[in-house]
Amino acid sequence: MEQVITLTYWSRATHPMGEEELLELLRKSRRNNGRRNITGLLLYRDQCFLQVLEGPEPVVSTLIQTIESDPRHHSFRTLCREVGPRQFGDWQMGFENLDDEAGRSETAAIMRRPFDPDYFGANPTTTQTLLLCFRGIADPAVVATVGHASSGD
Repeated sequence: MEQVITLTYWSRATHPMGEEELLELLRKSRRNNGRRNITGLLLYRDQCFLQVLEGPEPVVSTLIQTIESDPRHHSFRTLCREVGPRQFGDWQMGFENLDDEAGRSETAAIMRRPFDPDYFGANPTTTQTLLLCFRGIADPAVVATVGHASSGD
């Protein structure tokens, strides 16, 4: 099985992004990622991004430098960097606008979780479960039972 760098980061958009702006960002990401052998997932909620990028180490490192300098966001924070198999191998870039998900019962438990880097950094298992829920690997209900900040996740 192919081993890649998997990097998860959080950042805050400089302004609330509308659906069309997010879709344009997604279209461009998918086009570029296909050429670069990058896969992953981008979540957007409350003007914040949570993204997983997977791919060859030098490509991911260069892409992260580009993302960090992108004027559309700030407060970039790496949450996790590890080597392992791809989790999102079929996706040049999966995407969910979680602002649109707030009323859906299957994601209600997820939506009650804080969407900030301190929470994600203190709760890596919950963060990973959240990301995998949107890949269809984990059950969203599991998020409600793991990763409480006080439990030392």
